[in-house]
Amino acid sequence: MSEIDPNLQAQVKEKLSAAAAEMELPLEVFMEIVGESMGPTAEDMVKLGEVVESGNYEDIQAISHKMKGTFGNLRLDSLVGNAGRINDLSKNAEGIDEIKQLYSALQKDFDEFIAIIKTLS
Repeated sequence: MSEIDPNLQAQVKEKLSAAAAEMELPLEVFMEIVGESMGPTAEDMVKLGEVVESGNYEDIQAISHKMKGTFGNLRLDSLVGNAGRINDLSKNAEGIDEIKQLYSALQKDFDEFIAIIKTLS
């Protein structure tokens, strides 16, 4: 991965701090929760890629719904949007080309997020 944009890194840190404060958690505790949640979510990201390629709308919906919930619960708004849009499209069993584009964007954003939180740990 290329070098992390320091402005983006600062924005992510600020949003994580705000989310921790909203949940009335120390930032260190919140970061631990985020870190522990990202392992299973990374596995789900791989599974989502596989089912997007297969065009299995039911599985796309199930996995994207789970990911949307994880991202939402952790207040990771930058990741919720694409996961939610994938979820919505798959519910209607439509838009596989758009789902593939959204998945690519979600994967990129997720990878970038993971790289940033590693620098903050």
